[in-house]
Amino acid sequence: MKQTFRRAAPSLAGLTIGLAVFLLVYGPVPLDPTRDDWLLGGYIETDLLQHYAAWLAIKNQGLGWPLTFTTGLNWPAGAAAALADCIPLLAVPFGLLRGLLPGTFQYFGLFVCGSLMLQGEAAVRLLRLFTKRMEWVLGGAVIFCLSPILLERAFRHTALCAHWLILYALWLYFKSAEEGLSLRRAAGFAALAALAASVHLYFVPMVLAIAFAAGLRTLVRTRRWQPFALAAGGGSLAALAVAWALGFFTVSGSADGGYGTFGMNLNALWNPVSLDWNWWVPGCGQLHWSRVLPIRPLVANSLDSFNYLGLGLLAALAGCALAAAWLLTRRRAQAKALAKQALSHWPLALVCCALTAFAVSNVVTANSRTLFTLPLPQWLTALCGVFRASGRMFWPVWYLVAALALAVLAKLPRRRLAAAALAAVLALQVFDLSGALAQKHDWFAEPALRTAAPAPTEEELTRLEDCDAFYTLEVCTDRGLAVALGRAGLATNISLLARGDDSALAAGIETVRAALEAGESAPLGDGVAFYTTDEAFANAASAASGLRKAPFYQGWVLLSP
Repeated sequence: MKQTFRRAAPSLAGLTIGLAVFLLVYGPVPLDPTRDDWLLGGYIETDLLQHYAAWLAIKNQGLGWPLTFTTGLNWPAGAAAALADCIPLLAVPFGLLRGLLPGTFQYFGLFVCGSLMLQGEAAVRLLRLFTKRMEWVLGGAVIFCLSPILLERAFRHTALCAHWLILYALWLYFKSAEEGLSLRRAAGFAALAALAASVHLYFVPMVLAIAFAAGLRTLVRTRRWQPFALAAGGGSLAALAVAWALGFFTVSGSADGGYGTFGMNLNALWNPVSLDWNWWVPGCGQLHWSRVLPIRPLVANSLDSFNYLGLGLLAALAGCALAAAWLLTRRRAQAKALAKQALSHWPLALVCCALTAFAVSNVVTANSRTLFTLPLPQWLTALCGVFRASGRMFWPVWYLVAALALAVLAKLPRRRLAAAALAAVLALQVFDLSGALAQKHDWFAEPALRTAAPAPTEEELTRLEDCDAFYTLEVCTDRGLAVALGRAGLATNISLLARGDDSALAAGIETVRAALEAGESAPLGDGVAFYTTDEAFANAASAASGLRKAPFYQGWVLLSP
């Protein structure tokens, strides 16, 4: 029993660190699944409302095939909620249990908390491969749980805070480098790729890139192709199968803007700026993540490629550079041995270079200047545009750099010196990020005081009591309205898909408008509220169809008399 606990203790410590970081930064409010007031205004932007509205559509209307298909979205045709970033990993099982759930239920707080706990556990696993000094392992886990690139995404692009997927992939790589890439570990890569597809598709190429490096290293060293095929090929097929089953391939088209629009600025590692919660207010919108380093200028859209390391990790990298210089001048034999060991990981270095190049994109920017644009064939630009927010692809490199910097300092010859270095790195990192973390804590401490997204009043919603669906007669992207309707149990055709083409939606709307103008009172069946912001059309359609016109939100609804 004692031996089992001793083996599990590091993992339990990592889970505890992640939980502690969540509670210190966000507090307990988001952990109550029956409370959603804190998310009704969105967070930083309105993407959280998009995710919540997609979940409400599943909760109200149920699931079909593909697994996240629901008629609650893009009503009456329906759509896959996975395309609205609903986190299918949780949306599908909770959707199957929807009859047992309370009236108000959200899982986004649970997901972020779980992601931080798994981040701590994965960090412990990864760092223990580099050092047996538990103070360094646990201190490094704290730094990884305080990762700026993770916390910046939490509750903004909620699914994108699952950085534990990257850490587990790196752990599998280095575990394989140490003991060999067995078929079991290769299957682990494939399972991780499938899991990534059930969270967010951006994690799939990150996991597969690390799997490719592990497989290629094994192929070159042992001539065994089976692990490579299972890790890279099997992982790709598993991810594709999961994405297909969840409905990611049910629509064509992409969001506005393509590859090169959201590339990583060359100053990203030391530029401590991201979007703030009131970014739309003139003169506001930038969250300063450092108490020491100044904000550097950026070109438009570079804020979405936030990759700040933090002062502690920057200091750790500087310490590594000094250690390397000392080895080259004083311990050349040791330096050659370390260089030889590092060169054995050339497949991972190759993958990191590729990820970095993709993250920077063909539009290379430094500070507020565009240095140059590399012309690409249109087909290649379209292909890369599948992952148009390319700055995110640097995340595996970010965590690898952080892990190696901590590992190098942990190997300082004197334990007291190593402990002092850890204390300095950890203190610098926490102090540097404390201002941004305090701002996040304050925001979540009093969520009721935050400005809610515009939505119908309770009095207006009572006009829809006899309705089952809410159909907008213009293409509408109002996420606050979609959440309000979802909370009232109504299906809607409000456009919520992150990827897709609204032309089919617009064509359907034109057909319904023509039918209403021609005098049809129920072109989509009974129990439908038709919504428009065009008063002239509302008057004409009401007179022709005999539907009752009533003021609603920022326009009018046409209801059965």
